Amino acid sequence: MVQALRFDRLGRARARVDFGAGHDPVRALAALRGARRKSFASQLTAERLDWRRFLIRTRLPAGAPRRVIEVAKRGLISLRLARAPATGAIVASVNNQGPYAEDWIRDGAFLNRVLDMNGYTSWVTQHNAFYARVQTSPQNPSTVRPSGNWPMNSYADGIDGAPIPWEIDETGLGLWTLYDHSTFLHGARARVYLQSVYPAIVRAADFLTLCEDPTSGMQCTANEDDNYSPSQSLHGAEAVYLGLRSAIAAARAVGDKDSRVGRWSARLGRLGAAIDKLYDPARHSYKEGNAGGNAYNLDYGDGGWLLWPVQFKRYGDPTMRGEAASVARAMRASLAGPQGQYETKGLLGVAWQRGAARRSADLQRTLAYMARSLTTPTGLFGESWKRLRGGRPIPVQDMPHVWEHALFYMAALRIDGSRRYSFDRTDTFTRACRAGAAPKRACR
Repeated sequence: MVQALRFDRLGRARARVDFGAGHDPVRALAALRGARRKSFASQLTAERLDWRRFLIRTRLPAGAPRRVIEVAKRGLISLRLARAPATGAIVASVNNQGPYAEDWIRDGAFLNRVLDMNGYTSWVTQHNAFYARVQTSPQNPSTVRPSGNWPMNSYADGIDGAPIPWEIDETGLGLWTLYDHSTFLHGARARVYLQSVYPAIVRAADFLTLCEDPTSGMQCTANEDDNYSPSQSLHGAEAVYLGLRSAIAAARAVGDKDSRVGRWSARLGRLGAAIDKLYDPARHSYKEGNAGGNAYNLDYGDGGWLLWPVQFKRYGDPTMRGEAASVARAMRASLAGPQGQYETKGLLGVAWQRGAARRSADLQRTLAYMARSLTTPTGLFGESWKRLRGGRPIPVQDMPHVWEHALFYMAALRIDGSRRYSFDRTDTFTRACRAGAAPKRACR
């Protein structure tokens, strides 16, 4: 198809292609006729108004460079586009590279946090209802997965979407998001929500309490982080620790005084002691543990998680200060290397350890570098990046990677502070309004 384009004063041109779909030719043609009756201007107006209504409630980094703000905006947009409104599921990416077009509870726990930070609590409530439904339970039995666990990922209708039956780090993070969401709700809404998901919390916490290596106190050997080889590493241990701690907090919130809560607490203590043994005083950081050949375990990633969201110890503790320094070094080394991925895990963890009030010039530089060099021209992160022969890095694999965007977004707000979203002079749509190139109704 070829169409001549005419560009306006902002250097933009428009073209339109209408598609009609229906169960039969009659309804497909009717849909096509209906689409043709709508003008381009009216559709553009509706589109602009819709995005303004979504974005005006959100927050952006305060005082950050323009590129950091643009990438933060793109992350919010990508997150919304990845959501399936009918069930609340959020896919890893809207691209067509499998198996990313499914919902991974590991990713979803962090995506929920971004939505909660921006006031989209009803979306998270729906998302967590989806998680409670797809969790293995007496009502949703599985022949390949113990009760209380989630599939590696799920299609938006709840069907398993990947070959690994369950992963222990996802179980811990699933517990975290089920509880963490309640801290963004108030009064009756918080109580009603938490009661609705509490049975799922109990199932997961009971499983993680029993899934213990009696010789070390670590979690039982299981699949971690999408690796086919079972392992028993810090990656799984810290997620289980976070999950059990979240379950205990949920029990306190709903007034559950059953003896099982005491068993959760005892298990949390034994696991904490096992993680303590992973601390290497010579390196001033925590060892990975028995990774079992898991290539996905990364020092700056797992160390970053230990800092946040786990916050294993208070941030002033010498072990946490040492871990933050180790994570920062490993993150910088990765960014200077030939390829990498998920450096934002480390950046976010270090940003939390240092505190939001302490603006850090080196973290701001790292944030700006990621926004400038590890994204596409339109501001999209991939899951990974690779350095070309000339030295320039480019994002590769799965763009937009919504979880990477969410990690960057949270790090940006932690490092630069936050402000309400505003359509300022640097915004493309605002420039179009000022030039008279956008419909007046959409510019109000």
